[in-house]
Amino acid sequence: MNKFKYIISREYSVRVRKRTFWILTFLLPVLYAGLIGFSVYMSVNPGYEKQQVTVIDYSGLYDHYFQDSEDMKFSYAEKGTEQQILELMKQQKDFHLLVIPEFEIDDPSEFKLSSCKNSANFVEGRLESELSSLIKDQRINALGLEKEVINQLAPDIQINHEMIGPAGSERDNTDQSMVVSSVAGFLIYMFVFIYGSLVMRGIHEEKQNRIVEIIVSSVKPFELMMGKIIGVALVGLTQFFLWVLFILAITFVGMKLPDMGVQNAQQGMDSFLSGMSALNIPFILSMFLVYFIGGYLLYSSLLGAIAAAVDNQSDMQQFMLPITIPLIIAIVAMQAVIRAPHSPVAIWLSMIPFTSPIIMIARVPFDVPLYQLVVSMALLIVTFVFTVWIAGRIYRVGILLHGTKISYKDLWKWMFYN
Repeated sequence: MNKFKYIISREYSVRVRKRTFWILTFLLPVLYAGLIGFSVYMSVNPGYEKQQVTVIDYSGLYDHYFQDSEDMKFSYAEKGTEQQILELMKQQKDFHLLVIPEFEIDDPSEFKLSSCKNSANFVEGRLESELSSLIKDQRINALGLEKEVINQLAPDIQINHEMIGPAGSERDNTDQSMVVSSVAGFLIYMFVFIYGSLVMRGIHEEKQNRIVEIIVSSVKPFELMMGKIIGVALVGLTQFFLWVLFILAITFVGMKLPDMGVQNAQQGMDSFLSGMSALNIPFILSMFLVYFIGGYLLYSSLLGAIAAAVDNQSDMQQFMLPITIPLIIAIVAMQAVIRAPHSPVAIWLSMIPFTSPIIMIARVPFDVPLYQLVVSMALLIVTFVFTVWIAGRIYRVGILLHGTKISYKDLWKWMFYN
């Protein structure tokens, strides 16, 4: 037992003392927040170079109709000058030629847009919208109707969405639930993949260096494998709790933004936090820990067994693929699950142990029935125990085997060796 504790302690201390651990611990949340901020900034300021659009209008309907904007500048050319302009375009970078043919309002012809090779692709959509808008206005006028009257027919409707719970009407926090679901599911995926890979690389390096042959002379192979798995798990939990403290600190600073004169940011923060208050954050965090630990133990035991069985990286990749496919399926399906968290597909994926760590934590903010949580966790625990047994059987044989090409048939035999 003391040897087992020593293995766990060594795996934990060696990794926590590394400078890279602390750099990633504090840098990753900053990078993630920066990525979100950059995405928001780019959605508002896409950074397009101003696109030059020359219009040749044979219909006569669009004469000086297009107005310059921040990212597009329009000019008009004489009819019949298409070829000359196309020759000039070969030397330009952000240049477009829009040719509008003669057409009937009831049956518009095909418009032609010629662009330089590296031109921005948003121009086509913007021009289609403008062309369609004018044709619509022309049709309204042809019918003897007034545009203002037509616009008044479109009602301005707002839906006041509320949730009905045991205590009656509650605030709608769907947006906050979707944010929490996306972040929690992605973190589970990232943690399981990163820390499972740490276990795999550590075991593989020790096998390649023949260090493990000395270690197993004084400790059982199964204890060595589990010591590494648990030690790395404690590293992950340490990093997770530090991130929670980091997020709480950011939230506290956000609540003090009015004192810094940032009123607009405070309004957005107040609205978001008001919706978050309706979520059961302690329960979500506890479920996050359960599914992180369960998913990590499930996958790291299998990855550790693979690392012990093979000698080179190419063979390792071959055996890793079937193990990681369920994780990839889960992260791809997560967005669909968030949109419909109580659909049959979401329920089944949250029950299957190999996808439940990601899918169930994505469903938790949407009030999953208790019986589904219990069944999901029970299946995850049972599957974890079974995979640890399988991994232990493979590990005890493969860790001391060198220079042999391993197949799935060999792994199957090792599971039943006495």
